[in-house]
Amino acid sequence: MAEISRLYEHGFSLIPLGGVDGKNPVVKFGNRNRLPVDMVLEKVRTGKATGYGIRLGGLLVLDIDSTDPAIVRQLEQHFGETPVKTRTPSGGMHLLYRYDGTGAINLKKEGLPVDVKFGRNQYVVGAQSRRPDGATYMPVGVQLEWAALPFIQLDDADVFPSSPSVEPQQLTIPNRVPVGHRHYHLLSVGRNLVTEVGSSDELIQRLKHERDTRCAVPESKSDQEIEKLADWWWQNRCGNRIYTGRNSEFRVSRIALDLLQGNADAEHLYVRLISAHGHTPGKKFAINHAAMKEAGLTDLSRDRFHRARDKLVEVGLLEKAENHVGGKRMRQYRLLRPLPSPNDLPE
Repeated sequence: MAEISRLYEHGFSLIPLGGVDGKNPVVKFGNRNRLPVDMVLEKVRTGKATGYGIRLGGLLVLDIDSTDPAIVRQLEQHFGETPVKTRTPSGGMHLLYRYDGTGAINLKKEGLPVDVKFGRNQYVVGAQSRRPDGATYMPVGVQLEWAALPFIQLDDADVFPSSPSVEPQQLTIPNRVPVGHRHYHLLSVGRNLVTEVGSSDELIQRLKHERDTRCAVPESKSDQEIEKLADWWWQNRCGNRIYTGRNSEFRVSRIALDLLQGNADAEHLYVRLISAHGHTPGKKFAINHAAMKEAGLTDLSRDRFHRARDKLVEVGLLEKAENHVGGKRMRQYRLLRPLPSPNDLPE
């Protein structure tokens, strides 16, 4: 699966999953940092695994066992919105966040049908995984990337110590970022700094300062690691691949609006698609009216939604990338860059 390779390249730790419900690891991963990606892909290719899991080091997942969209809204109002979600085959939802803490969070005591998963020894089924019965975990929103994930917003009432010897305030305001969490901390700091600095050298120096002043055992985090991390963020900035969640802007071409000629429904859908997928050129994605309506992303009727989609294809702002495969894959689309009319070209 291309998604497995992509996530591995972005630094996520993946495991192959199978079994009766497609949720059980088919290999032991124990204390290993990351399994080789070829091992994960081989298990899927040979049918020994039907999908993959994402280990949750530096991550937290709110696993909602309900089809009620009001629960999603309630959780995002409390913990902050996340653009990275996965719809489960049962109709539930996974909300993904960054989380470097160690305290336990229990929403079942609030009467909510929500499991909270975090930590490198836990995992969540990844988007595009299939159960043995063919049902698929569908991505909702943007692709999973570290840069797209917001930190979950917690207050003291949300977190209680996982050990009686740990004070709650130590979980939320640590004096030093502990070993095992430093990489994710520096990755997050790099994301915040990369749009502020004037050069890659400045980014390196500021990340080194963060390591030396905020991280435990800074001498064990080498300069080479810092330079590699800074270079990765700088290349993302140069390639216009920095995504800052909801507090960000995106461009809409005036040529695209001219092509749509005041078709409000098509303009609405185009803006939504640009917002979700425009930062990843060439990305393939499904367009699902029911999922977008349930997520509150459109109030168009099914017929108006499909006419808007077809209009985007007609004027060359959207193309069909892959055909529908019954029971396996929805039709995939790809955004296209609008071409200027001959009148707009320089003579």
